[in-house]
Amino acid sequence: MVLVACVAAWPALAQPGLLNTRGGGDSPFLLQRLHQLTAALAGGHFPARWMPDAAYGDGYPFFNFYAPLSLYIAAAFRALGFSFVRAIHLAQLAGFVVAGLGAYALGRRWLGSPWAGLLAAVAYTTAPFHMVNVYVRGDSLAEFWAMALYPLVLLAGEAVVRGSGSSGRRSAVGGQSPPATRHAPLATRIALFALAYAALIVCHNISALIFSPFLLLTLLVRWAQGRGGGGEQAFAAAPLPPRTPTPLPAIALSLLLALALAAWFFVPALAERDLAQLGPVTAGYFHYANHFRGLDLVQLGALFDYNPDGGVAFRLGLVQGVAALAGAGVLFWRGRRGTALALLGGWLLAVLMITPLSRPLWDHLPLLAYTQFPWRFLSVAALFAALLTGGLAGAGENASPLLPRSPAPPPAGPRSSDTGHHTPSTGRALRSRRAGRAGPATPW
Repeated sequence: MVLVACVAAWPALAQPGLLNTRGGGDSPFLLQRLHQLTAALAGGHFPARWMPDAAYGDGYPFFNFYAPLSLYIAAAFRALGFSFVRAIHLAQLAGFVVAGLGAYALGRRWLGSPWAGLLAAVAYTTAPFHMVNVYVRGDSLAEFWAMALYPLVLLAGEAVVRGSGSSGRRSAVGGQSPPATRHAPLATRIALFALAYAALIVCHNISALIFSPFLLLTLLVRWAQGRGGGGEQAFAAAPLPPRTPTPLPAIALSLLLALALAAWFFVPALAERDLAQLGPVTAGYFHYANHFRGLDLVQLGALFDYNPDGGVAFRLGLVQGVAALAGAGVLFWRGRRGTALALLGGWLLAVLMITPLSRPLWDHLPLLAYTQFPWRFLSVAALFAALLTGGLAGAGENASPLLPRSPAPPPAGPRSSDTGHHTPSTGRALRSRRAGRAGPATPW
C-alpha cells in the first residue's frame, strides 16, 4: 500500500514547489492556509479560528467555517521541521497511504480475500477523483483526506454492529473481526466509531454530509443481514441471539458522541453563520444546478483526461466503470449476489446524485445545496467502484457479505454431520472439514 501511495503521490513529491493545477484549483491557497494555521498555533490559539494576517492584515475567521483537520495534519509535518511546501506534500502522501490501507482492510473484510482487498486498495488509491483532488483542484486537501477516512468510518461502524449483535464472538464459519476490534468490548467499538466519524466531520463537513446516508444504509443492511443469519456467511457469525439488543442504540450513541467530539468546530460555525455572507456560497456559479452531469457523465477515452476545462476532469472514468461492472459480474458468478447488489446499489445511487435525475432531492433536502457541486458524489462512487473492482479477484470463503443469499438446501445423505441438525462435536468436525477444503481463514 505504501508503494502504491508513493507512486500516486510522486508527481507532487518530485516537485520542489507546488504543482501547477492547470487552472482547476488553487494550490497556493493551501500554502496560505497552512502558514496562517501555524502562525495562530504559535500564538497560543487552539483550536485556531482566525487567520491573523489575512484580509490585508485585518484577519479572517477562516478556520471558524472551514473544516481544518487536514491542515492540522500538514501542520504536524511542519512542526517536525519540514518546509511548508514539503509538509503539504507529506500530508498528501499520508492521505494516499491511509486511503489505501483502509480500502484494503474493507475489501478484505467484505470480499474475504487479501488479493481482493489489494485490488480494491489500488483502485481506490488511484481513482480518478482521488487524483483530481490533488492534481487538478489543488486546494482540496480536506476533501482528499475525507476520502481517506471513508473506509475507516465504515469499518468502525461495522464493528459496532458486530459488537452489538454477537459480542465480538468469532464466526462459526471461519470469519473473524479485524484485529483492532476482535476482542474489544462494545464501549471501545463505540468510542472508535465516534472518533472516526468525528474526524470525518472535522476533516470536511460537506463530505460527511453526503457520505452519512450511505454509511447509515450500509450499517442497517449489515444489521439486517446479521439478523437473518446463514446464507452468505453472516458477518456476525450467526443469527443474532434472541435476547441480543439491536445495534441501533449503540449506533445512535456513537453518532451522538461523534457530534459532541466535533462540536468545537461546527457549533460556532452554525451559531455565527449570520455574521458571514453565505448567500454567494450557493448562488451563481456555485449553484448545484450548473454542475450536473448528463450525457457527459462518463469520459469515453481509455485514459482518463484530467483537463479541467468544461468540467472534463469531474466525470466518471470509462475504465473505472467497466472494472466496477466486471467485478460485480464476477461476484454474481461466484454466488455472491447479495454483496454484488449492495455494492452496485451504493455505486449507482452515488452516480445518480451527480445527474439531473436527482434534481428533486437537491431542491428539497436541507443543507444539500451547500455541497455546491453534484460531482462531489464522485468520492462516494469511487469507494463503491473500488470495492466492486476488488471482486475481480474473487470473493473468498470467509467474506463478510452485505446481503444474504438464499440458503442452500442440505446435502442428501444419512450422515448426521451433513444435515442441518448436528451435535456440537459433529458441527465442529463439519466446519473443520469445510475449512480444510476452503483453505486457511483470513483475519478480516
